[in-house]
Amino acid sequence: VSWISLEDEVEAIVHLLKAEDLSGAFNLAAPEAARNVDYTKALAQALNRPAKIPSPRWMIALALGAQMTDEVVLASQNAAPARLLESGFEFEDIDLASTFERIFNRPPPAEEEVIDVTDNGKRK
Repeated sequence: VSWISLEDEVEAIVHLLKAEDLSGAFNLAAPEAARNVDYTKALAQALNRPAKIPSPRWMIALALGAQMTDEVVLASQNAAPARLLESGFEFEDIDLASTFERIFNRPPPAEEEVIDVTDNGKRK
């Protein structure tokens, strides 16, 4: 599974927009892809939840259809960020487990950052 943190994605986009000499397609994905089982385990650990129920292919195919299951859900994608790294971009989040821990265990936003949507979006 190719993945990237939101922070790295935004920084990569800013990096590419500022670099006038770069053009073409760039893969926005962390340098190391993760196996689905490792992704699921890291996410479950960060959320303090169990991850013990495997999803057999036939069950997914029953719900989504055989073609979508094989071509989208279970297809192996490894989008390597070779051009992005060659351009000098440096990732902050390269380890999936520590990235999940940081994301899901961060403190809640400060009171002044909370927007009350029931009051026409006025800041508190």
